[in-house]
Formats: sequence, structure tokens, C-alpha cells
Amino acid sequence: MRTYEQSRGRNGIAVALALALLTMAVACGTQDSDVAGPSPSASASEEVEASPTASSSPTPTTPPAGEERCSGYGEPVDAEPAYVHQDESRRLYALHAGTGTRGVVLIHGSGLRGLCVWYRELGWLPKEGFRVVAYDRDCVGASDCGDPTDGLADLNAIIADLTERGARDVVVVGASAGAPDVIVAAARPDSPLRGTVALSPFGLSQPPVSGEFETYEAAAREAKVPVLYVLAEDDTAATAGELRDLAAVTRPAGSKAIVLPAGTGHAQQVLYADAEQTAPSAFRTEFLTFLRTHTS
Repeated sequence: MRTYEQSRGRNGIAVALALALLTMAVACGTQDSDVAGPSPSASASEEVEASPTASSSPTPTTPPAGEERCSGYGEPVDAEPAYVHQDESRRLYALHAGTGTRGVVLIHGSGLRGLCVWYRELGWLPKEGFRVVAYDRDCVGASDCGDPTDGLADLNAIIADLTERGARDVVVVGASAGAPDVIVAAARPDSPLRGTVALSPFGLSQPPVSGEFETYEAAAREAKVPVLYVLAEDDTAATAGELRDLAAVTRPAGSKAIVLPAGTGHAQQVLYADAEQTAPSAFRTEFLTFLRTHTS
């Protein structure tokens, strides 16, 4: 038989649980109405202020260091962060490495990793004698958002900044979804480039985003500087036939298509002999030869 004290204790627990559930229900109802209603509670307002949205965050004036932007992408490299102003209202985040007059611009493909996919190249390309810059494309990483179809204007701003820093001859290297842009860049009549490299170009069947040409083949026919087209045999980004066709109509001397053995990898991976990207591939020698041939 339960004693009076036992019954009172159990009843007390039940009452406490009921009160707790009632309090939680009221709180949840209040939060829901705060989200939809015009007058949020003080606690809700404090939460909003403690966690501002991207649009309300202050714009940083100092570019983040390379090891901060690209943490986890290999050993830290000696690179100078900078904001390059595409126009008065928008900045592109870039990392500069190396010295001298031989300039190399690195364009990344799609994805939020941005310029960090080139972080290792910012380490070893300067040791080969190049002044190198990689940058976050529009609305990626630490770059501001603007017009995503104006990628070539962004590229021109990066090239201009690189030449102001001392580069005399510039080659642009694009990877994956960033590679087709270099074909159009090579075709511009006012192009300041000496050559371009398209590593594993993705999206060749689509019309160029800039709208200057109906197809990438049309752009290749108008190329003013050599284009090096590179693809692994089993890379589905494009076909070996597409690259060979583009190379056949790209007239400047030095243009050609290189189809690498299956398993070589995609984009930057073709520059390495291992998945960890520590040892140079056999193709890297030919890649460096192209860069040296078209810069001085």
C-alpha cells in the first residue's frame, strides 16, 4: 500500500512535468509567432543581433591571409593576400606569389573551394621563376558578388593588377569549369595574354557565358594567342575528339591538344603523379615548357 507521502511525491512530480510541458508549448508558440509577426520578443531580437546575416555583416577591409582562407589545402605558402577592385563597388580576393616578369594567372572551376584548389601551385610555380596569382571568382570564397556573366572583365582586372606588380608577359591557366573562359580570353582582339592553358575544360557543349561567341569552336577560330588543351583520356569533362577539334582550328603557333593516359586525373590533378598531390607528373614538364616558351 502506498503511503500518503509517496502519493504526494508522485503527484508533485506529475504536476511539475505538466507545468514544464505547458511552459515549453507556450515558448514554442511565442517563437513561431515572433518569426511571423512584426514585433519579435527581446530574446528573439538578441538572437538575431548575436548571429547577423551575411547581408548585415560589415564588409572586411583587410583580406584574409592565405593560410586562413585555404586552411587544410597543404603546407602554408608565401603568398600575399589582396583585394583587386574590379570596379568601385566590388572586390576580387587574390593571392599573389613569386617575383619577376613571367606572369601566370590561375582560374579555378566551380565550387566553394575557389582559389584554394590552386594553393599548392602558389608554392611551387614561383620556385620555377613565375609571378603567380590565383583568385576567387565572382561570389566565391572571399570575393564580392556581382555579375556572374562578367568573368572575363574580372580576369582583365586580375591581369592588370598582375602587370602593375611587375609581370610583363602573362599566361592564363583555367581548370575544369574555369577552363573554357581561357579560350574566349585568347580570342579577344585586345587580349594582353601571351598564351592560355585549358586543363580538363568542362562545359564546351554550352555557349560561352560572355555571349561574344556562339560556340567555343568559334572562339578558338579567332584565337590571337596559343592555347594548350589538356585532358585525361577517361575524364568525362570533355572528349578527346572535342579537344583535338578545337586545337585543329586554333591557328597560333604552339596550340595543340594533349590527351593524357587514363587515370591521370582531372584539372589540377594532371600536374601530379599521386592522389596526394605531392610528386610532379610527367606532364608537368611539358606544362612548364609551355609557360616558359610564352613568357619572358
